[in-house]
Amino acid sequence: MAGRADASRELRLGLYALESGVIDDEQLLSAVRAWARSSDRALSQILVSRGLLAVETLALLEEQITRERESSRRPPPTAGELPTPYRLDRPSDLEPDVTVAYAGRSVDPDVGREAIGGPRFQVLRPHARGGLGEVFLAFDSELNRSVALKELQARRAHDPDSQARFLLEAEVTGRLEHPGIVPVYSLGRYADGRPYYAMRLIEGETLGAAIERLHRMGVSAARRDDRALAFRRLLRSVIDICNAVAYAHSRGVVHRDLKPDNIMLGPFGETLVVDWGVAKSSFTTANDSRAETSSTLVPTADLSMTQPGSVIGTPRYMSPEQAAGDLERVGPASDIYSLGAILYCLLVGHPPFGDGDLASVLDRVRRGIFPAPRRVLRSVDPTLEAVCLKAMALDPTERYASALDLANALEAWQADVRYRGEQEQALSQVKESLTRLCLERAHNSFGREAHAEGMLWLARALENAPSEPPELPRLIRTSLCAWHAGGKLMERALRHAGEVRAVAFCPEGRRLATGCADRSALLWDVSAGSPLASPLRHQGAVRAVAFHPDGASVATAGDDGQIRRWDAVTGGPLGASLRAGGPIAALSFSPDGSKLAVTGGAGRVLLWDLTTGLPIHESAKPAGRALAVAFAPDGETLAVAREDGSVRLLDVSTGRPTGASLDHGAAVPLIVFDPAGKMLLSVCLDGIVRLWDLSRRVTVVTLPHQGAVHAAGFRPDGDAFATACEDGTARLWETRTGRPIGEPLAHRARVTCLAFRPDGTMLATGSSDGTIRLWCAVSGLPIGPPLDQKGAVRILVFSQDGRRLAAGGFDVTVRCWNAPNPIEGLPERVSCWVRVTTELEFDSGDAIRRMDGPTSWECRRRLTDLGGPPLR
Repeated sequence: MAGRADASRELRLGLYALESGVIDDEQLLSAVRAWARSSDRALSQILVSRGLLAVETLALLEEQITRERESSRRPPPTAGELPTPYRLDRPSDLEPDVTVAYAGRSVDPDVGREAIGGPRFQVLRPHARGGLGEVFLAFDSELNRSVALKELQARRAHDPDSQARFLLEAEVTGRLEHPGIVPVYSLGRYADGRPYYAMRLIEGETLGAAIERLHRMGVSAARRDDRALAFRRLLRSVIDICNAVAYAHSRGVVHRDLKPDNIMLGPFGETLVVDWGVAKSSFTTANDSRAETSSTLVPTADLSMTQPGSVIGTPRYMSPEQAAGDLERVGPASDIYSLGAILYCLLVGHPPFGDGDLASVLDRVRRGIFPAPRRVLRSVDPTLEAVCLKAMALDPTERYASALDLANALEAWQADVRYRGEQEQALSQVKESLTRLCLERAHNSFGREAHAEGMLWLARALENAPSEPPELPRLIRTSLCAWHAGGKLMERALRHAGEVRAVAFCPEGRRLATGCADRSALLWDVSAGSPLASPLRHQGAVRAVAFHPDGASVATAGDDGQIRRWDAVTGGPLGASLRAGGPIAALSFSPDGSKLAVTGGAGRVLLWDLTTGLPIHESAKPAGRALAVAFAPDGETLAVAREDGSVRLLDVSTGRPTGASLDHGAAVPLIVFDPAGKMLLSVCLDGIVRLWDLSRRVTVVTLPHQGAVHAAGFRPDGDAFATACEDGTARLWETRTGRPIGEPLAHRARVTCLAFRPDGTMLATGSSDGTIRLWCAVSGLPIGPPLDQKGAVRILVFSQDGRRLAAGGFDVTVRCWNAPNPIEGLPERVSCWVRVTTELEFDSGDAIRRMDGPTSWECRRRLTDLGGPPLR
């Protein structure tokens, strides 16, 4: 290490780099450790070699240290040598250690220039830019801290009006001492007369950016609490703004340009009002008056910029009196209007006055024409809407008397939120209990074939259902659609010559491929219900079909041990067949369609690279016969389940195992990846279902079942999965905890297959009792009547758009069903439609009776008033 003097200089240089924000703590500590171990390199050299410090910045820091040493040796100045400070009001108002003099060095426009009057402020880099000025990150060498140095933009630097407004901003901000207003440290001029001032450096984001992020958050149940918390925090910031503005009003200052982008939010709860450049003050100077009246508003100006001139402020947030250019009427009430506009933006996500040219926006502002918040977003709280509209009243006398009154109104709402939240929660629980009671009575009615009464109870359940969470109303609306449609849900019945062994939809959902025991596969046009081409022939039963992800081709395989590819429209063969050396039980394309995996031959896993047509062999000798394969969602891993109870994960590109195998106590006939590819569901012949965390290769959930499990699958969001069992039930389970969701999903015989609708709202289960049942995939409650398949169901598959459900089995017929969708419309409209359809109603004791003539006529008239029958 260098000598003591050099070491001190190097350490000082490193600390200056840290204080100025060029490097952080960890980078400095790491460099110091390397410096301590080195005998021939300086700390500055290490920082430069690591790319942490530019050579130009190093030169500036060294120059700073040299000047400090020279100034420490210089005798103190005499009274005649002291610099003349720029006066805010009178000399007694200023602290000597924060003034900046006129005299001093000439100005270098590049980063690294110094403020006038000595080397106190060292400009490091640009920080932000506004309509009038620009802000630089600077280093205050007297107090060893980072500050923000604001100056006029070059194009306005020598404009007298701009300079007057800039100095007024510094003067006004300097007079306002409040936690919500940025403190000014020092004020001065460059050698060419351009003013600047130093202020606290604000780290954080604008309120506008925070509001934009809030309204980008999802509205799912999982994020509802996060969104509510973020909203309350931002509303607290609006209250803080009101308090800061109220203080400014008490000191005779009106901001006149309040908007979300002029509010800064710090990382530790700070809320700061900035940009006082167009403020109106009781101590306004003559220069400021000239600045207001001598300029005119440029029609082509950007509406997001503060407009200098007779119309002062930002059009989309300014008050009507500002938009009219009535400077005499502009006062505290004008700021209250802008605070209301900020609240409006928080509530709905955008300003009250939408797109349009400058003239039209100003005209709407002057006339007070904007949509109420709840017309834009129905979920806005009515009380907050009332507060917002009062603050934005067209007549200033009808607004809140002060910004403190507005803050008090918002605080009263916040204090009331918890109490109202408890009330709403209790009411929601009562409504949910009533809804479930109605659903139970509907279920009983359907069970005794009283379908009309069941629909009436469903309508009553919809009337009582709480709006949150939305799954319950959706379930009821979908059930009403299914029960009303009944057998009409079946779209097509596709007859085959033998038992159907495999079914697959093409990606767009309009074509269907089926594999049959009669040694053929068929391509179908579902809408027409007819084959697209001649049968696709094999020498044995076809047990597997799969469409390529692009939908252009389809692969078929079966007992003859051959994999054949066909054109998905014409049915023409594509290339030579691939031979597996034995019967093939399963067939799967990788997500990108470049690989094809099968279980075939003597239980071997065969993986083909379709771009080369060559097989990819397992590098390790198989330990047992393969029973199932599954590609991970990213297509890079293939899971292989074997009869010896092992599950191996193979690298698709090489065929080599990745990590240890997942061991089970019995053969594993079924494996499924979760949608994220981080979990694997495995099913054993002994009835035990295991959920594996693939990152740790450990079991996180173990679920014993009463009998063999025939099918399993994840809900598309990955938060739940379902299993189908020999005991005649299917179950929904939470992925995270393994807890059951709702009651068992019951059939009269074993459940052989299941499928989730791609949007995650519905689960279909098929049984050997010849029926298909639809269930809510969130709650497990039934949807609509059982769908009669006329024979044991072997296969269920939804189209990717979720509109169709195809089912095949032992009755040689594949039936395509239209998946029911929720009936739309207000609950009253739906209820009125059900009563008109069933000619039934509830009496005062909730007993069901047939409607008489006048009641039926009145109900039909009311349905017409509500818009007619709801959409189905």
